[in-house]
Amino acid sequence: MALTTAESILTFAAPRPPQKLHIKALGQDVYLVDPTADDRDQFDIWIRDAKAAGKDIVGVRGLVASLLLCDENGERLFGADDADKLGKLPPSALQSIFDIGTKLLAVSDSDTEEQAGKSAASP
Repeated sequence: MALTTAESILTFAAPRPPQKLHIKALGQDVYLVDPTADDRDQFDIWIRDAKAAGKDIVGVRGLVASLLLCDENGERLFGADDADKLGKLPPSALQSIFDIGTKLLAVSDSDTEEQAGKSAASP
């Protein structure tokens, strides 16, 4: 077994090619960037801040899309500030991005159940 080094671990930080996905509702292909741990942190912070403000967790599909949609070279098309605008798209346009995105972001079923439960329990 090889000795683990900082270099061997950091090789996983190298960008990987984006994933191509056809969105029938948009009539076109889109690309999803391979997210980083920082992207997952941004997702978690957004959820935490919404809960702290007493808001329902609305806009999570737009947020996931904003974190992952990119061009064919892996350059992001949107920032987290665009999540609200993306959330105005039809559900059919975002659902497959959300499904794949939550897997890429390592959002577990228990994470989504917890978010839904806390959202439903919000005043």
